[in-house]
Amino acid sequence: MSQKGRGKRLNECQRLEIIEKLSKPNPPAKRVIARTYGISDTAIQKIWNNRDDNVAQSSNMSSSGRDNCYRASQAKFPELEEVLYEWIDMMRRAKLAVPPSLAIAKARKIALDMEISNDDFKASWPWLSNFRKRRGLGEMLLHGEGAEVDKNNPELLSALEELYEIIRQYDVENVYNMDETGLFYRVLPRYSLLMPSEDLSATRGKKKAKDRVSLVVCANSTGTHKIPCTMIGKPKKPACIVNKAWPIPYYAQKNAWMDVEVCWKWFNEVFFPAVRVRTSRPVLLILDNAPGHFEAFERDLVQVVFFPPNCTSWKQPCDMGIIAALKKRYRFLYLRDVLEFYDLHESTKAQKTECIGRLQPPTTI
Repeated sequence: MSQKGRGKRLNECQRLEIIEKLSKPNPPAKRVIARTYGISDTAIQKIWNNRDDNVAQSSNMSSSGRDNCYRASQAKFPELEEVLYEWIDMMRRAKLAVPPSLAIAKARKIALDMEISNDDFKASWPWLSNFRKRRGLGEMLLHGEGAEVDKNNPELLSALEELYEIIRQYDVENVYNMDETGLFYRVLPRYSLLMPSEDLSATRGKKKAKDRVSLVVCANSTGTHKIPCTMIGKPKKPACIVNKAWPIPYYAQKNAWMDVEVCWKWFNEVFFPAVRVRTSRPVLLILDNAPGHFEAFERDLVQVVFFPPNCTSWKQPCDMGIIAALKKRYRFLYLRDVLEFYDLHESTKAQKTECIGRLQPPTTI
């Protein structure tokens, strides 16, 4: 005798085909259908008994979702999932991206509103995977860059060895790396959940917003000392900060880029004071060869050196996930605020929109 649950599994499409055949005025015998699909008579009877649930569940799935769904899991909190599903639908109708991480955060908020304890409901990644299967949600990358370094270049390897010799002269706690990165602060994520009714081939992301600032990121080699993140923007006095104190250092530059003048300001007003509060010992600062940086120098026990050309994507610590993690966290928080705005009452939306409209345009250099 075969063990329970060890027989052939049917996908949702096949289950719907069986239900359709049995729903006809003169249906074929269940035994005949069982032989056609290679399953037992009992399995056919179970599909027929649960036909309403199967049809309701399949109605929320795309055709590809039905083909790939072999086991229909049951939701422990169907009301929560229904609210989340409707929210995702509303966001997608507004052409807003819904990254999986944000869907999880929204599910946790819904659970909190429904007074469901964390012990009873954990909005985990496995739960999200099952939720997507139950509701037929797809996913897509809505809208990359790459470069390769010749890691066997003898000149590059020799220059790196010279840099290593300099680094060995310093305490690891006092070796710092600085890098700047552009941030398109109004760009929505490229990755989104999709509703079952959305055509994958016809779905596209929105036009990329061009509003940009530069961020200056710096930390020591052990990660125990993070220099305050610095922003470089175009306006001297951005409207969003009128009558408020800047939470981070800010510099204005006509293109929102790092240039030599701004680089010196950052060194003298941000980096050097922060380092000297922490230590009076010799410090090493490593930069890349971007044109906006100053020349190598040594002053007040601080030495500034540079990576060899064309190897920063391979060797620069800030390019090994630090900047990427910062941007991902920012985009998550930004999109969360955007989607929460769509959850507000219409009167509150209008009030916030009117308040933003009263802000004066920023003064540029």
